[in-house]
Amino acid sequence: MNKKIIILIISIVIIVIEICVVKVFEKRTTEVSTNNAVAETLTGLKDIPENFAIEDAIEKGYFVIDGRKDENKIYNKNVLDSFISNTSPNAENRKPDKIRIANYNYDGYPTIYEIEYKILEKTYINEEQKEVNETGYVLTVDSSRNNLIQGTVTVNDDISGKYYGVTIEEDKGINAAIIKFSLNAMINGTNEAKQYEDIEITRYLLDDEIM
Repeated sequence: MNKKIIILIISIVIIVIEICVVKVFEKRTTEVSTNNAVAETLTGLKDIPENFAIEDAIEKGYFVIDGRKDENKIYNKNVLDSFISNTSPNAENRKPDKIRIANYNYDGYPTIYEIEYKILEKTYINEEQKEVNETGYVLTVDSSRNNLIQGTVTVNDDISGKYYGVTIEEDKGINAAIIKFSLNAMINGTNEAKQYEDIEITRYLLDDEIM
């Protein structure tokens, strides 16, 4: 084959590859730009230092689970209780709120959870035939400091406030208090709810000492 033709073919292939890379980059950029909840959450987590001492988490108002050897304590339980109350589907005036949870493992390495409850601009007609705003939760889990797993930052911004509320479920069989997104009792058991499942956030021991 003529050398010039080979060079021309190689040049065309390189150009096509470059175009494809640019298109993929543009698509990803658009997805991130339009997903404001994710962008804001990831930006907010940047204020957490790499070596995040448990004393700092307590002082900053995190709900802290201290699972270190010979500790088994929880701190700022009132912060968690307040968040659950403010965002409960049964609350008279359900309002936006945010909480951070730091769960320190046996070796003292934390996993950070951020839960934000938002009032959205989109509306729908409720059971009382009233137009109301849709609501939703954004759950961010940062396990990048955890020594036991290959840590990453994950974001779930598709948790409907219409269907879910944050609860604490006590399971005495495994001695655990499970913090999770639970289905709203008003829709639980209906056909509408069949596509949804409870979403566990994290857990602590029932016999942890409340500080």
